[in-house]
Amino acid sequence: MKKSFLFLLVFFIYFTPLSAKSQSNVLIIHSYSQEYSWTKKQHESFVGFIRQNFKAPLEISTEYLDTKRVAFTPEYKEKFRTYLQMKYAGCTPDLVYVTDDNALNFVRESKTSLFFEVPVIFSGINDLNLQTQLEPSRYTGVYEIKKIQENIKLLKSFSPQTKDVYFVGDATETYSAIEQDVKNQQKDFSTMKFHFIHNETSL
Repeated sequence: MKKSFLFLLVFFIYFTPLSAKSQSNVLIIHSYSQEYSWTKKQHESFVGFIRQNFKAPLEISTEYLDTKRVAFTPEYKEKFRTYLQMKYAGCTPDLVYVTDDNALNFVRESKTSLFFEVPVIFSGINDLNLQTQLEPSRYTGVYEIKKIQENIKLLKSFSPQTKDVYFVGDATETYSAIEQDVKNQQKDFSTMKFHFIHNETSL
């Protein structure tokens, strides 16, 4: 609930100046497919909120990188960038909303060729290092913080004899950020050994 409230507050602050325009263009870019449950809920909540709270005409466009199915390679990024350049030629968005790490990184890498200086809001970002890298005047949103220590402590309380812990995931940027976060906290569990298993196939 707190995350949802914070996100909507952030969005309200960024979008309010645009509501005075005759029409505002909003571009949504999701890291995963439209049928991925978390993405679907984020999308529906976001669109529902702006439709309900902003009465000025809105043009909302949505794109899906689908990077649980397609490898997020430099070649794929370039082709997707070219596709957006062709599709939205002469129609620069007033605001970009992204979910998950791949979409945010794609927008950051494409800012000079696609998105210029438009504000970007995000949700579901796992790479906490971005807090010190993003321009606060242009990027804002909600990070997804995993309660790693709390969960491992809970595991130890149930099974104090456990010595090996396995983390299973896919090969997305989101998983990589979570894995790095876990490794950073491994020093606090010196009696346990962490193992990481991942591949490029969607779970």
